[in-house]
Formats: sequence, structure tokens, C-alpha cells
Amino acid sequence: MPQLRYQIPCPNCNNTMRNDSTICAGCNARRNLDECHRRVADISPSERFWGKVEITSACWLWNGSRNWTGYGMFSIGHQHILAHRFAYMTLIGLIPEGLELDHLCRTPACVCPEHLEPVTHKENTHRGFMALGGHPNSRKTHCKNGHPFLGEHVRITTAGSRRCLTCKRNYDALRYQEVRR
Repeated sequence: MPQLRYQIPCPNCNNTMRNDSTICAGCNARRNLDECHRRVADISPSERFWGKVEITSACWLWNGSRNWTGYGMFSIGHQHILAHRFAYMTLIGLIPEGLELDHLCRTPACVCPEHLEPVTHKENTHRGFMALGGHPNSRKTHCKNGHPFLGEHVRITTAGSRRCLTCKRNYDALRYQEVRR
């Protein structure tokens, strides 16, 4: 004769469980999670980190999780850090205040400290654009309306970008007409 199943209180938390179980589903999930966390806690962050690095002839590639731009992400407890920053700080030392690490190899997943150089944000951005052939707008020879970016047709703004004066004059004339109505 089959045994009847009915609900009884869990001895750990008083949640209901089936009478043929020794622990409820919630306690079982917490126990498995605790065991998982205990296993991770037994490994040092440095051991976990280097276990996710593949050393190739060109770069040291991060095989762990990556952000949307391709840079490696590493977690220590609840703190997330970029993998190349962790590698640099572990092997070289602190990153100087006000500087960020530039990948000289142009590979975001690389964590090799020899391929990382502390530079200002401006320098890092400039180097990134130069690797792509310069800023996309710097290659433009004409404005979106076809006027050339030459001589009297262009003005350099305080931000360093170019502004087509013919388009600006046309825009200003339209706005003036609208205001006069």
C-alpha cells in the first residue's frame, strides 16, 4: 500500500514540507548555496583570478565574464573590478591617482601588465581614436548639407569641434524669420 503524502512543518524553519522529506525546499536551497559559498571562500581571490587567465604568445586573455565593451570583470565578494585593473594592482602596484590604464595591445580582454600603461583619460581616448584612424568626425571633409569644412566656411568651437558657418547662417536666418512673425 502506497504511503500517503501530507504537509508537515520543516524542523529548521517551520515552512511546510512533504512528510517524506527531511528538509524543506527553501532550507535545501540555502544549504546548497552555503556549501557553494564555502567552496568559493576556500579559494583566494588571486587563485580564482589566475584560474580564468589564458596566457598566449601575444596577450594574457581573460576567460571569465566580460562587460558589454569586452573588458574582463572580476568579483571579490560583492565588489566588481575590471580584470586588467586587478592584474595591474596585483603585479605592479596601485594605479596613480587621476590616471587610467591604456591597453597598448588594443585588446580589451588582455590582463598582461606589460600591455597596460597608466595615462590620463584624455590620452587614453586619443590613443583609442588614433588606433581607429582618428576621431570619426575628424575624417569628414563636408558638413551634413554638403558645405566644405574649409576656410571661411568653418568655425572651430571652444570644445574643438568644427561648425559649418553657412549652415549656421541659414539656421539663424530661419530663426530670425520665425521670431519676427
